Amino acid sequence: QTQALAQAPLAVIADPIARRRVWIEISVMVCIGVLPFLFGSIEVIIFQSEGWDPYSTLYSSISDAIRGLLVVAPIVWIMWQSGIGATTLGFKPWAWGRDGGLSVAVLAGSWVTMSAVTVLVNALSGMVPGFADVVALLTPPSAFAFRVERLDGAMHLAAMLISLLAYAAIEELVCRAYLITRLEQLGWQRVWVVVGTSAVFASYHCYQGAVGMADVFLFGVVMAVLYLWTRRIMPLIVGHALWNLLVFFVYPMPGQ
Repeated sequence: QTQALAQAPLAVIADPIARRRVWIEISVMVCIGVLPFLFGSIEVIIFQSEGWDPYSTLYSSISDAIRGLLVVAPIVWIMWQSGIGATTLGFKPWAWGRDGGLSVAVLAGSWVTMSAVTVLVNALSGMVPGFADVVALLTPPSAFAFRVERLDGAMHLAAMLISLLAYAAIEELVCRAYLITRLEQLGWQRVWVVVGTSAVFASYHCYQGAVGMADVFLFGVVMAVLYLWTRRIMPLIVGHALWNLLVFFVYPMPGQ
């Protein structure tokens, strides 16, 4: 019965004034929780750093950590002011068996989508003449920036950890807990809810280029389906944060 309730669509808001208020609320949420990071990604693409000296990377990491933490607060406040109950948004007591398994499912889904996109791109590059050149053209240098950045000291490590955790929380709160819930209340069909929120999620990562955004979009689809199926947000945040840590601290290592 609980699973059936989790899968049931939310009641649609019919009152025109209430619907207008929801769209205004969504616009504010996008301005706070999406656009700053989208513009930041575009800035990284345009103004690519020439080097990664310890001071610039430390400053960048601390700035990201502070900005991430400062954005989490108004996002939570808007969600609270929306009148939607915390349980409806997916904030439920942690259950180690169920939520731990869901976090592992997030990690597995991340790996599957990344592997699938990689295999597809490699296959098309071998079969379609010029495809690899197009991929290279649509992949800015910022897509590989994390591979050359090196941690320098405990403060840099702490700032990087905080920023990775904060960004995972922001993206899940905005794209899953809030937007999915609100778009359902506005009467969107679930397929468009999944597509729309996954596209917003991919916009956070435009600095990764076309291939990276395709991977993130598919990852967003997996996360949206998991959220609609379970209506639990904390394990999604945990799994997403763990994946961020793996990508940053494991994949850039020599030989990976």
